[in-house]
Amino acid sequence: MRGEGEKTHGETKDTLRNVRDTGEFVVNVVTYDVAEPMNLTSGEYDSTVNEFELAKLTPRPSKMVKPPQVAESAVNFECKVYQILDFSSPPHGGSLVIGEIVCVHIDDKNIKDGRIDPATLDLIGRMGGLQYSRTTERFNLVRPK
Repeated sequence: MRGEGEKTHGETKDTLRNVRDTGEFVVNVVTYDVAEPMNLTSGEYDSTVNEFELAKLTPRPSKMVKPPQVAESAVNFECKVYQILDFSSPPHGGSLVIGEIVCVHIDDKNIKDGRIDPATLDLIGRMGGLQYSRTTERFNLVRPK
């Protein structure tokens, strides 16, 4: 997920502005197969650009919040804003959006025995800058008693 508080030519990015205006947002968990389209949405575009169309992603109506979900995402969290923390000014600043999850959507192919099957998820996470990681290599640790 990109730094939503980052500024583009002195203006707040559309996502953060929309979160502030509506008090709602959706977290769409990114899998490796949609990494490139996700990256396309991080560009500095004019607010008239439809990023769903640009990235060839499918908007799906949410159940409890106004913003749509990304249908290609394996997991979607519909959220209402709890708090927004603003940090120092750009380019090193940003905002942290904290939300209350009000609805969760999980693709049925990622459920096994009533639980999320991590073996079916090839999730990615941003490490910083241009680097990302994948959750394809996992290990277990037994908790001490």
